[in-house]
Amino acid sequence: MRQRSLEGSGCGEQERTRRARRKGWPDNRAARPEHCPRDRSADTYDRVRADHVGTTGTVTLRTGGELCHIGIGRTHAGTHVLLLIQDLNIRIINAATGELIHELTLDPRPQLPAHRSTQRTSHKTQAPNPDVGSGP
Repeated sequence: MRQRSLEGSGCGEQERTRRARRKGWPDNRAARPEHCPRDRSADTYDRVRADHVGTTGTVTLRTGGELCHIGIGRTHAGTHVLLLIQDLNIRIINAATGELIHELTLDPRPQLPAHRSTQRTSHKTQAPNPDVGSGP
């Protein structure tokens, strides 16, 4: 519907650009650098996260859409820590003293949940009893 009204009135896109050229507006396309793919191999993903160690001695971190529970020990339970994350390299430091508590590199491969086994155990199957039925 909008296109019809533009065509009928003669105020199309070409008419607008002609008016712009007549007014002498600068052409910004010549001033911009050419878009070309650049080398992204040196780019890193950095972040800092403040957290405290849980009662079980773990810190939880979400990477790649999954939660990772990083165990650093129950002796640090309740300690406020800073997680310094650079790609898959993680450093955990004490927020009060700056002491390095733990340093690790995450494994990027997907992990199976701990509560599921990879093989299913077979259960004994009982043969159906013909005397017991579901109807009259």
